[in-house]
Amino acid sequence: MQYAVLTKCTNLDLLAFTPTIIIGFYTAGNEKLFSANTEHFKQAFPHVDILGCSSESNINDILPHVDHFQCTYLCLNIKKEAYAVSIIKAGEDTDLYPFPDNDPAAIIFSTDYSELLDNTLETLNQTEKSPTYIGAIAGSSLDSDHTPSLFCNGTYYKNDAILLWHINQEFYTLSGISLHDFTPVGSVFEVTKTEEDKIVEVDYKPALDAIEEMTGPLAQTNIDAFDYPLFIAPKKESGAFHTPLSSIKAIDRERKTIEIFKKTKARAKFRVGIPLSRAVQEMQLKKFSRFRAENAVALLFVCIAYKYHWRNFEPLYLMRIAHALKLPFIGLHTFGEIGPLSLDDVTQIQNQTVTLAVLSERKEVKCVF
Repeated sequence: MQYAVLTKCTNLDLLAFTPTIIIGFYTAGNEKLFSANTEHFKQAFPHVDILGCSSESNINDILPHVDHFQCTYLCLNIKKEAYAVSIIKAGEDTDLYPFPDNDPAAIIFSTDYSELLDNTLETLNQTEKSPTYIGAIAGSSLDSDHTPSLFCNGTYYKNDAILLWHINQEFYTLSGISLHDFTPVGSVFEVTKTEEDKIVEVDYKPALDAIEEMTGPLAQTNIDAFDYPLFIAPKKESGAFHTPLSSIKAIDRERKTIEIFKKTKARAKFRVGIPLSRAVQEMQLKKFSRFRAENAVALLFVCIAYKYHWRNFEPLYLMRIAHALKLPFIGLHTFGEIGPLSLDDVTQIQNQTVTLAVLSERKEVKCVF
C-alpha cells in the first residue's frame, strides 16, 4: 500500500505512484476549491475514485496539527478489488455488504445525524460477523450558514445521505475506536418530554430545573466550552455495552429546555458527565498505541466540541495522540463521530470523542515446510 498526504494538487507528477482512491476533507463553504482540485486530480489520474467530507477545520499529523488549509487529501494506491463505494439515500436500495465472504468493514460518512443513519447502523450491527464501521458526520462552522456535505466522484450530497467506503479485509485491515474524556456522575434521569432535538421535561419537571437541582447553575461559558455532556443510553436493541455522550448545544432559560446535538426520545435514561482526571485522560490516550501497524495510515475524526473545550490547548492534546499513534494521519473536526467505545462493542453515533480509523495492509503469511 502506497500513500501520500497532500494539501494542494500541484506537482502531482512528483507522486511516486498512481492513486486508486483519494479521500479529501474540505472546510464547509470551500466546495468550489475542492471541485477544482478534483478536476486536476482526474486529469492526472482518470481512473481514481475521489471521496470527500466537509469539515469545520482540517487536521494533519504535522504540528500544530490543526491546519489552515481549506482542503487536505489522503492519496492511496490500494487494490481496486479491495474496496467498494456506495451512497445510501432514503428509499433507495443499497448493497451494504459488497464483500460477503469477509468480515464487513467500512469508513462511513453521513451528511447529518438522522433517522437514516440510525437505521443504517442498526442494520449493519445486526450482521452475524464482527463489523467494523468507523466514521464521521460532516462538519461546518457553528457560526456559519454553510451546509455540511459529502462528495463522491463528482457529486455533492447535502441532505440525508450516507457514504460508505467498504474495505475488503482479505487484503486490508480496518480497525479503530472512539475515546472521550468524561465520566458519568450523580443520579439517573429520565427524559419525559422532547421537541425535536430539545429536552423539554426530565422526570416530569422542566428539564433545566431538574438538572440544575443536582449540578447547580449551568454557566453559559461552560456550555460554550462543552463542559456538560450527557451520557444518554442507546436503545435496548442496539446491543451496545457503553453509553455514548451527547453534547449540550444550548439552553433556553425562559422555556427551561436543553438543546442537544443528538435527537433523543421520551423514556431515554441519562446521567451528567464531568471531565476525567488528567491521569485517566493520559491512560485513555495510550489506548491509541494499540493500533500501530506497519504500512498503515490513519483517519482521525475529532468532534468540534474538542476544539471549543480545549481551545488553545487542542494542539497539545493532538500532539499526545500523534505521539501515541506514531502513524501518518489526516482528519477533520466533525459534527459527530461513528465508532465503538471499546473493541468488543458495537458502532454507535458519538459526540465529543476522538475517533480513530487505521487502515493497514495485511501481511502475506508464508508457509514453511
